[in-house]
Amino acid sequence: MGSFLLVVCGVASGLAPPGWREEARAAALVAGNMIGGGILAVPTAAHAMGASAAGVEIGALWAVNVATGLMLAEVASDGSSLREMAHARLGAWASHGTSIAFLGSNALLLGAYASEGGEAARLLSHGGESLVWPCAFAAACGALCGTERGVADANAAAVATMAACLAVMLATWLPYCAPLPPFGLDLEAAVDAAPVVTSALVFQNVVPVIARDLGSDKARTRRAVVLGSAFPALAYVAFTASILGRLGDEVVYGADGLIDPLAALPDEAKPISAIALGIFSLCAVATSFVGTALSQEHELRTLVDDRTAKLAALGPPLALALAGPHDLFFDAIAICGALANPLLFGALPVALFLAPHHIARAKRVLFDIKNIPTAFAISSDGDTLRFELTNATALGVGKNAVLERV
Repeated sequence: MGSFLLVVCGVASGLAPPGWREEARAAALVAGNMIGGGILAVPTAAHAMGASAAGVEIGALWAVNVATGLMLAEVASDGSSLREMAHARLGAWASHGTSIAFLGSNALLLGAYASEGGEAARLLSHGGESLVWPCAFAAACGALCGTERGVADANAAAVATMAACLAVMLATWLPYCAPLPPFGLDLEAAVDAAPVVTSALVFQNVVPVIARDLGSDKARTRRAVVLGSAFPALAYVAFTASILGRLGDEVVYGADGLIDPLAALPDEAKPISAIALGIFSLCAVATSFVGTALSQEHELRTLVDDRTAKLAALGPPLALALAGPHDLFFDAIAICGALANPLLFGALPVALFLAPHHIARAKRVLFDIKNIPTAFAISSDGDTLRFELTNATALGVGKNAVLERV
């Protein structure tokens, strides 16, 4: 964690070499997108299976996401968006399906982030209930998306701020945690938590963006994917354990449907924890919102002009945040984790990565005459009818020869 923070701080201060600054900004974008608002929902989803099993599930699903993220990094030069990559490698129908699933899930998540970000801002400022909070949050994050350099620097600063707040929370909360129980897997609880954990760990939607920013350099993109996602994975495990490890029999839920991390703390630990948690939550949701909005705009720009893309990226999610229920955040993450994410960031990267291999293999099978049976013979021996396939090359005929049927 310390080395990652040094890189991020070096990027923010301009001390790192130019090449590393670009790579570290890309890693920070991955980290900010992955350690975003979803981290707030994981303890609620994982409560039934306990901290030990939750840590194992987070590690396993992170490894899967890294694998598919690296697959996307290998094929990102085929297009600047998932839709373009799907069109180049899988065809028009795959492109249309990818675009619909990607835009729909991003719109749902952006609405959830706007709702939760507004709630985090309200709690941090001790304000009253108002529709102003989601609007102000979405407007502030939308303004950050105006310049790519501004996004990169603000995102790096937010990631460093989240790391500092997480360190404060862990130092305050861990002394009150009970020892972790022996590992035991409740399969039903693990399956129930998987959609939320999967959705929370997603970062692959920004891989086309960072690949473009790094000049389609596959090696640099791979490093950004691995380094940028490693710190958030550890943060997820630590944050979840620090909450689940001190919960008693009675669990208190907030208005947003999430477990209240402050409820089981003694009074003397609550003031500093409330400040650190508020800043952490606001930065986490903001980085998720910005990363998702960037990928949404990036996708929409392949369909419409830049101005329309920005309006289409931010308008519908804001309307959803204003009209949706208080627990929209948790439900949206669960829906995307169960439906869209396994398709977009599980099956699709594998299909994109394997497509050239299978296309090349199909061409060899279809067009290499040595592999195609082109003649057959039938002979009868008593009651036995024997079929024999013969290769044209073995017969000594050319590729264009016509074999007559006798």
